[in-house]
Amino acid sequence: MLLDMKFDYISNIIYLLQIVKTFFIMKKSVIVLCAFIATLFVVCSCSENSKMSEQHQESESSYEQLELALNAYSDSYVSSTETKGPFWKRLGNIFMCDGIGAAAGSLMGPGGSLFGAVVGSTFRFIYELIDHGLDCQSTQNLVDFYDRSARLYDEQDSLDAADSLGLIHNRLITEILEENPNIMSLSDIELNRIINDKVCEYSSLSVRYSIDDFRTFSQLSKSESSESLYNDALGKYPTLEKELRLVKIYADNVANLEENLIPEYSLGFKEIVEASEIEDSSKEIVKSAVSVTGSSKLMWQEEALLNVSE
Repeated sequence: MLLDMKFDYISNIIYLLQIVKTFFIMKKSVIVLCAFIATLFVVCSCSENSKMSEQHQESESSYEQLELALNAYSDSYVSSTETKGPFWKRLGNIFMCDGIGAAAGSLMGPGGSLFGAVVGSTFRFIYELIDHGLDCQSTQNLVDFYDRSARLYDEQDSLDAADSLGLIHNRLITEILEENPNIMSLSDIELNRIINDKVCEYSSLSVRYSIDDFRTFSQLSKSESSESLYNDALGKYPTLEKELRLVKIYADNVANLEENLIPEYSLGFKEIVEASEIEDSSKEIVKSAVSVTGSSKLMWQEEALLNVSE
């Protein structure tokens, strides 16, 4: 009997030892498995980060190469062009406001580019009228200052939405000036309503932009130079830095070009952008800004404005 009890006792101990051994083996296996999974995760994560870093570098390189190409292309046009005077550097801000407004407005969805460009252009023009003491009492006196028939591209019917934005922008601006002879005395709220109505009419959209949106673009238009306007816009819209740099190249150069060179220059500029390796969304933003800025430059009659300002 005693012998049997000892045997059972020893058997139980052996059994327990086997359980403990099995436990440690399993635990060790689990630890090894966890270590393997963790290592695999780190390797995959590093690989993914490396891939993302390479893609980011390639993207940055594409924009840098495009900038170099556009600057080289622009130099061939502006190097032989007489530099404009101080007044035209300031009036050139109208064109820059158009481009910045179109680019920044793209973040607001369909119709945003048109709204941003029209607000910037209209407000900047009014600002210049006041600053230079032009006759602001009636826009009937302003018809000599813009050309309703101005066209940036010849074949309008074959243009896509981005290319056509400038044509729509010019029509909208001239209609606002002609239909509102008291525009100089309108409040922000009234002018915002008028521009919203026009944008809805031309874009077939029911989206209406707030007074805060209006004041954001109108505030940018008060910048005293294209450089300060660019910096203000960059501070407000940092995610558009790459696109804004490209828009600035175009606006700064087109402000110094004679009218007969602008369509050809703009077409070449656009073709270089389209052939580049930058993102398609960026191409559309830049093309919209080019269309609006170039069209605005052709619309405003520089000589008439210059004669009155002297």
